[in-house]
Amino acid sequence: MLAAMPKTSSPRNKACHEGQPEAASAVMLKQAFAPLVDLVYPPRCPICGDAIGEHGALCLPCWNELVIPGEPVCASCQRPFGNADMPAGSLCAVCLAEQPRHAGISAATLYNDTSRKLVLAFKYGNKIALSRMLAKMILARLPELESEWLVVPVPLHFRRQWQRGFNQSALLAREIAKARGHELLVDGL
Repeated sequence: MLAAMPKTSSPRNKACHEGQPEAASAVMLKQAFAPLVDLVYPPRCPICGDAIGEHGALCLPCWNELVIPGEPVCASCQRPFGNADMPAGSLCAVCLAEQPRHAGISAATLYNDTSRKLVLAFKYGNKIALSRMLAKMILARLPELESEWLVVPVPLHFRRQWQRGFNQSALLAREIAKARGHELLVDGL
């Protein structure tokens, strides 16, 4: 889960943007060693295990199993209306019956067995390289935010973070903040 909040200036966030030359060197080093890494650890689909072209991707059959929500959808919860011809901004019956306690939700995929396996591979299978692909899927469904915002991941209980070794929400938030040019505040909640 991620939250986006209007940005307020903070001196400790400025340190996030220092060190740009080192980032360029790291990218060049990563690209130089990518063939060696692929030779030692061949890229595999995180869902079915088939060979794929690059790390952090899915094979075509698994990609085709994901259900990407299309229009028309509920303006509040993103539930698909199916083939109904609904005007933009319509709410589903569930949201009409009980006002949601959020300003809106964007779903990268609908929940099915394939999306479940993908999320479980990311969270519990130590497939942190999936964070970039999952963030791109989320970004495709998120509306553009006006002005500058802080991207704040939902914190993970310290025991779970110790067990996993990472906070999956923080990894996604980092990729989303980087792609949209927003500030990231990992310990904002």
